[in-house]
Amino acid sequence: MKTDIEMARLAITKVTRAEIRLKHSILADRELNEVLSQRLADFDTALQAGKIPAFALKLVSGDATSV
Repeated sequence: MKTDIEMARLAITKVTRAEIRLKHSILADRELNEVLSQRLADFDTALQAGKIPAFALKLVSGDATSV
């Protein structure tokens, strides 16, 4: 059985982890809002040109790796 102090410490840890995860989730939503529409438009343009684009992972550095 944990003491009240131990439970409070665990609660602080849990809240802090949740806040940090939420912050990064919101930042990811913002980035998706900025990037996703252009990537989908590029995909559609390639399809209209008769090309089927390869799926790729693009890292922050700009490197692309085919999947």
